[in-house]
Amino acid sequence: MGAQTLNALAGWRSVFAACAPLLALAALGVARVLPPADGNRTVSVPAAFAAMPKLLASPRLLCLYGATATLLGGFVALYTAVSLAGPAAVANDSAALLGLRAGALPAMIAVPLAANVLSRVPTRLRLPGALMLAALAALAASAADGSVVALGAVLLVLVAGIAIAAPALVEAVGAEGGPARGAAVALYACAMFIGASPGPQLANALAHLGFTEVAVAVAAVFAGGSLLGGLALRHRK
Repeated sequence: MGAQTLNALAGWRSVFAACAPLLALAALGVARVLPPADGNRTVSVPAAFAAMPKLLASPRLLCLYGATATLLGGFVALYTAVSLAGPAAVANDSAALLGLRAGALPAMIAVPLAANVLSRVPTRLRLPGALMLAALAALAASAADGSVVALGAVLLVLVAGIAIAAPALVEAVGAEGGPARGAAVALYACAMFIGASPGPQLANALAHLGFTEVAVAVAAVFAGGSLLGGLALRHRK
């Protein structure tokens, strides 16, 4: 949303100009609030990289990283499809598109506030369940492309599913990583952004078929992520 607004006001370069100082401020803030490193438990960068091949040889972690790739992959693909082949009232109106994106903010705020309640659900159920919720929301979006209000409602549910699944994946990856937890979580972040890369390509490739077809494909992506997450955690307690 912020990128779209800045682009409309001052061009695409303004997005990078604005993000650079914000990232610098974030780095300073993190440096101030992080506790001093415990010399007995500090893992060097070379040691973290050395642990990665072993982590990537774990079938459980590979399934979890596959599920991770669907998070931003499906999210980016569906929102790209909205702008390319969604309802005319949205696809051809940047303000309406911005409003549709802003409509998902309540889910982003509500899910962290409900973290204590959600944590009572075991990760082995919460992770595949959240991704399946996103899949069902994407499937519902395929039938709601004629109504902006209905589309906004199902996108809200989809974002909620993603927001629930993301921390569950971090928890599962960290637990599976064991002593190499830091390297495992770093690979999680890598898998998430690798998954985001083909999202726009998927939407572009199917946009000529219509929004419904893209939404169904995205639903299949999330369902696959749910299956992978379930397989990875099926014997976990």
